[in-house]
Amino acid sequence: MEASQVTTYPALVGKVLSIHRDAMGIDQATFASQMGGMNQSSWSRIERGVATINAEQLNKAAQLLG
Repeated sequence: MEASQVTTYPALVGKVLSIHRDAMGIDQATFASQMGGMNQSSWSRIERGVATINAEQLNKAAQLLG
């Protein structure tokens, strides 16, 4: 799915996070672990826009992604 095909805010945020995580060469499981207290399945749901990310999680992800 391309970013231009994303139709909801959670899906757009998830897609952007996924693009940046992939660009850094980090897999979902590793990134979820770095997020603290999150597993790969939960992170996958955020990237797919199925689950929403809260402000604290988004701030942490932004710090990890630079």
